[in-house]
Amino acid sequence: MECVHAGSGCTWRSDSSILKSPAEQLTSHVSVCPYEALSGYIAEKNAEIAELRTAVAKLEATLALNSPENLMPCHTLSSHTACVVSLAMYNTLLLSGSMDGTLKVWTTSPSAPFVISQELQLGPTFQMKLVGSRMHTAHENSVKVWDFSLASQLIATLPHNVCVKALYVLDNLLFSGTVNGDILVWNLTTFQPIRTIAGAHKGDIREITVSKRTGMLWTTGDDGYVRVWNSVFECVKEFRAHKGPIRVMTFVNLDSGELLMTGSDDTYIRLWDVTNFSNRGIVACMHQVCCFTGVAALTILQNATKVTLTSSSSTKTVCEFVSGHTDGTIRWWSLEIARNVQMVKKHLLTLHTDAVRALIPYGTGFISGSYDNTIKVCPFPQKKP
Repeated sequence: MECVHAGSGCTWRSDSSILKSPAEQLTSHVSVCPYEALSGYIAEKNAEIAELRTAVAKLEATLALNSPENLMPCHTLSSHTACVVSLAMYNTLLLSGSMDGTLKVWTTSPSAPFVISQELQLGPTFQMKLVGSRMHTAHENSVKVWDFSLASQLIATLPHNVCVKALYVLDNLLFSGTVNGDILVWNLTTFQPIRTIAGAHKGDIREITVSKRTGMLWTTGDDGYVRVWNSVFECVKEFRAHKGPIRVMTFVNLDSGELLMTGSDDTYIRLWDVTNFSNRGIVACMHQVCCFTGVAALTILQNATKVTLTSSSSTKTVCEFVSGHTDGTIRWWSLEIARNVQMVKKHLLTLHTDAVRALIPYGTGFISGSYDNTIKVCPFPQKKP
């Protein structure tokens, strides 16, 4: 159990080795917690900070409306009747999952960027993962497995007792994360569950991924924690990465190591150095940026590449990504790593009128899905940032 002031910075947690119950320990701690005495002042300052962030976000959105970047080619797909929460590409097919209960399959056309070729009534589709020709989709009480080499044929349904919000496929295993904080491990040959990690997180699990360097499983969710699991599914590391729910998490692979990127409702995108985790268990936040609005989606556009600086003949590593936010904006970033690490905002795009929930790379640009029920296709063929 955490202190009631954990969100303000208190790091106290209950100790299972003490005879007192967690609730009794919390009562004793709060009576001497320095944050308790400052709670009124902290609440007042947090309210002022929230007002300032709202003002900055509105100013950025106003400036973005007249920004040249918003004149880049962009097409709107508006066939969904509720928010678009997941997107995926298979060859030239676009798949979009929505809270309207449909999963739409779009194909390219000479006269339009995408036209609907198939519509499936599946209920909300919260996440999609493509491996080869197999698409794995997460739903309210199931995970479905499709074979797109067989005309989108459904080949298996994996039943769950609760809603599934996160998926990851590794070799012959599928990991599904649920809203009650459990992770289920499935065999994709027999389509049977082989393991349940109960209570992996408190609340919704939002992202599951695997480190290519260590093979370890990394998970995160609404509790703000990142947890690391070994090959027998024991938690070997946990750390609180954000004060709010973590919506997105992805690895950035470099020649010299591996970085972890997280984005949260607390408005921050953070970059974590996990290169030495396998032998020293060290996870350090090496850079962060405040976006003044919640981070709801994130995707890597360009893998990390080395660039030679003509002025000094030295090199830096550059990785481009975009982030989608709760105010409807999309930010295009350049992650630049040399002696120092920085995230440089290259473009601020106002393409949606509500939160951006889904982002995938497309051409030299991206495709976004939003709570305003629309999909924006932004290939940017004429201009690359």
